[in-house]
Amino acid sequence: MPVAVACAAQMMNAINIGACPLMVPGIAAALGGGTSSLSWVVSAYAIVFGALVLWGGRLTDAVGSRRILVIGFMVSAAGAALAAAAPAMWVLIGGRIVQGIGAALAVPGGLAWLAVSTTDPRRRSRRLAAFAASGAIGFGVGALAGGVLSDAAGWRSVFVLEFIVVVILSLLAWRLPSVTGPSKPAPSYWGAVLTSTALLLFALWLALGSRAGWGGISALTVMALAGALWVGAAVHERRSTRPMIPHHLWRVPGLVGVLLATGLLYAAWAGSYYFGALALQELVGLSMTSAALWLAPLAVGALLGSRVAARALSSGQSRDSLIIAGGAVCALGPLAASYLSAGSHAVLYLLVLLLAIVGQVVAFVAQSDLVVTLVGVDSAGIGGAMFNSAGQIGGGLGLAGLALVFDASTGGALGRVGLASYPGAFRVSALLALLATAAMVVIRFRARRQGSLSEASTSKMNPGSMTDSEV
Repeated sequence: MPVAVACAAQMMNAINIGACPLMVPGIAAALGGGTSSLSWVVSAYAIVFGALVLWGGRLTDAVGSRRILVIGFMVSAAGAALAAAAPAMWVLIGGRIVQGIGAALAVPGGLAWLAVSTTDPRRRSRRLAAFAASGAIGFGVGALAGGVLSDAAGWRSVFVLEFIVVVILSLLAWRLPSVTGPSKPAPSYWGAVLTSTALLLFALWLALGSRAGWGGISALTVMALAGALWVGAAVHERRSTRPMIPHHLWRVPGLVGVLLATGLLYAAWAGSYYFGALALQELVGLSMTSAALWLAPLAVGALLGSRVAARALSSGQSRDSLIIAGGAVCALGPLAASYLSAGSHAVLYLLVLLLAIVGQVVAFVAQSDLVVTLVGVDSAGIGGAMFNSAGQIGGGLGLAGLALVFDASTGGALGRVGLASYPGAFRVSALLALLATAAMVVIRFRARRQGSLSEASTSKMNPGSMTDSEV
């Protein structure tokens, strides 16, 4: 039971990501809003989670894993309650932001508890493998819950059930055995606050610019504020004696490029899944329940991709080669989806999304492994957190941008009115995956000339550093 409670943090995070795209039509009917504003229900959560998970990990080291896990669950419960009772779109988005804050605390808290609660390396590896697998399971559960519950009792019921579950989890987490790891000073929270606020303002600038014009006063004001906050965050982190990310990591050859490729590839998958779920309901004409059942096998695709990558890595395949291959396969999914029409069968949408998720997960596993190898064993925890942060921020901002592409040609309308915009959204998703692949090719070429990435890409990690990559 204790291991299951800690793993539930990752599962609830995956449920939050998997459920919302299935709920979009119901939310639109109740609260209104076009594709751009509706995408914020997903994007706001991802951006805040990505911006704060680094701080959550460092805070866990300072305060203790059990305490942070409990606090994270309680904050998530508050966000779910706010979302369930939301009378307007902005309140719902606010609830999702609070949920993102809770997840940014609970996920590193649960992972740290699993890592420190046993000294047996084999048992630790099994626990961390269960933590990683719970993400794939949670994604499938989220897709089913988002569709079936929304159909049966309305979209608010998903958040009500989540509130109940997370409250129970917080009580169970409080009863977990207390474990202690190496004590570290708490990081300054100002860097996290400034960065997350700047990212949200940047996404807001994208939305305002597309509606009111990029040169409008509101758009320019928001962008100026975002820029000022980014500068402030950079200055603060540079001068801080307790930065979220140790300064020397930014100088690791190839690291920033791999993180950029991670963000681009996750954006490609986020867009593919979001618009694939919408297409099943709005173009194919499936109910939310039927769409959820068709999307549930994607969890199997995620597990398959994970196993393929694990076997390839254990057989000596280089990590950068797997990232390039996975990115190319991921791009084929949305590219094929762009040629589907309203008359296409649901099985075709499932097949192209399976292609996308298998490719993305193969690259995901190799990217996480490579990032942790590049930063070294001593920085494995923060390296894994940087990797997760890059993926979530890339997914959130990427989806916000893709929603603008959709809005530009439909005025935000869903359904068959937006039929012509689905191919465009899918093609941009494919382009993002190709850009991630191209970035990795360039990084590989430059780094191998210097002899750095090739060594990291083919080197074997010890069990501790391998599991730490699954933050």
